[in-house]
Amino acid sequence: VRSLCLILFDLNGMKRVNDTWGHLAGDRLLRDFASLLRETMPPTAKLYRYGGDEFIAALHEVSLSDVKKCQQKLEQRAAWGHAFFNPETDHGLSEIVKRADGMLYAMKRAMKQAAENAS
Repeated sequence: VRSLCLILFDLNGMKRVNDTWGHLAGDRLLRDFASLLRETMPPTAKLYRYGGDEFIAALHEVSLSDVKKCQQKLEQRAAWGHAFFNPETDHGLSEIVKRADGMLYAMKRAMKQAAENAS
């Protein structure tokens, strides 16, 4: 692998949708977000539902600026974190996922803090 970036996405407000309008509405939200991912990500991206309301995109041969462009189109709908494969330190995908997950949860904390400060 010469260049690989994994982006983790976690839908914003999924619990609220399920609690307010039911799980069928939540399922529809998941399908809509999957469609949005397909439209937003480069055609060569591999897209997966990672679990619950999380998705993962695997992008090959992209730059940080390419990744940020993809993320900006989705930032109102999902928190995200990304990590690039480092051949010198990464021995498996789990290490890349762990770094991306750490970035995702840092973003979620920052979003929650900003919402609390705005209240």
